[in-house]
Formats: sequence, C-alpha cells, structure tokens
Amino acid sequence: MIGLISDTHDNLRAVRELADRMNDEGVEVVLHAGDYVAPFTLPELAKIDCEEFIGVFGNNDGERDFLREKAEEVGFNLVGEVFTGEVLGLKVAMVHGTEEAIVEALARSGQYDVVVYGHTHEPEERRVGDTLVVNPGEACGYVTGRRTAALLDPDERTVKLIEF
Repeated sequence: MIGLISDTHDNLRAVRELADRMNDEGVEVVLHAGDYVAPFTLPELAKIDCEEFIGVFGNNDGERDFLREKAEEVGFNLVGEVFTGEVLGLKVAMVHGTEEAIVEALARSGQYDVVVYGHTHEPEERRVGDTLVVNPGEACGYVTGRRTAALLDPDERTVKLIEF
C-alpha cells in the first residue's frame, strides 16, 4: 500500500493522527506532495512505519536547506521539485501542483501509471487515458476543514480517500 499525503502545513496534531492511521493501514511507501512548511514536521512524519518516504517541495516550503537536512536525519528522500521513478511496480510522477499545466502535461504524456500532486487542498481522483491522477487533499485541514490523505493499492491501481 502507498500512502499519499500533501499539505501538512505544520499541523502537528494532524500529522500525529495521520501517522497512526497510515500505520494502521500498513503503508509500505509514503509519497508526500509538498508543503511540510517547517522542518519540525518531518520527525513527526517519521513516525509512519514505512520502508520508504519520498517527498517533493511545495510552494510554502521556505527553509529548503534545513528541510533537506532534517529529511536526511530521519531517512526521507526529499528530492526537490519533481519526483519521477518506480514505486512498488508503478511508474510515478509527483509534483506539488502549483502549475496545473505541469500536472496535466505529466498526465497526458502517457509515461506514468500515476501522477500525484497537491496544492489545491481539494482531494481528486481521475484518469487521463491510462494514467491515474491523484490529489490526496490537505492533511492539515486548514482550508477545507477536512483532513485527508489517500491510500493507493499498487496492484489494483485503486485509490481510497481517508479522513482522520
């Protein structure tokens, strides 16, 4: 199972509850589409017991050098603005989603099984051809009042939105 997260925005209570939920769901890999905001969020996210944590930066991630340093300390792979690679047998692209045209271009390229993004704080799941496009919504709950994330089954290629 792949856990999809975005827009944690320093809400430590939400991150703690999310970590518990992800652990209950048995996620193997976590993909975070950015907007951690401050480095102190990362040790709380590290309470998710997963084999791999891959993240990209969001538009509100200002302390990038310190975020990278803290990510390295807790064993996260914080790759920069864009992630492309294989995750549990799926070809994945991930960006924060600040530029909608980039999300659409990645989805329409046909090169990826899954495109993950955040930024809008609104959960979304749709298909563009054979590509699954997923926004897990906002983990912080600040904008919509809903704290959401998503679970991606890599075998079935299905997504389940979770609230916590």
